[in-house]
Amino acid sequence: MNRYLLIDDDEVITMIHPAIIRRVDKDCHIDISKQSYEALDFLNKQLAEGNNPPDFIFLDINMPMINGFQFLDKLSDQLIEFLRNSQVVMLSSSVDPRDIEKAKHYPIVKDFISKPLSIEYINTILNKESHK
Repeated sequence: MNRYLLIDDDEVITMIHPAIIRRVDKDCHIDISKQSYEALDFLNKQLAEGNNPPDFIFLDINMPMINGFQFLDKLSDQLIEFLRNSQVVMLSSSVDPRDIEKAKHYPIVKDFISKPLSIEYINTILNKESHK
């Protein structure tokens, strides 16, 4: 069973994205954090409890308090190691070339896409995962 972590403060997106994911990956587990600090706490708790990390993390860039890039900067070495097999995908409502370039500087970020997620994109990442 794939595990997903959605990090987004947009109420509509946090309703739409799980529905899109479940259309393709019916037996998945989805956790949602509406604040970056909440997501950091969640990941630290998963690590401390010996749970598996999320397979996929969808991270919104524009978040209150700390944005997606600041969230990545706050990941501890332990969390980076914990997430080494996770696919982190940055999401944005507009695809600014500067944000795409900045995302490339984070080895943990595997992709950068425009919102909303699509069924086709979920199929693509699941197909890539199955061919590893």
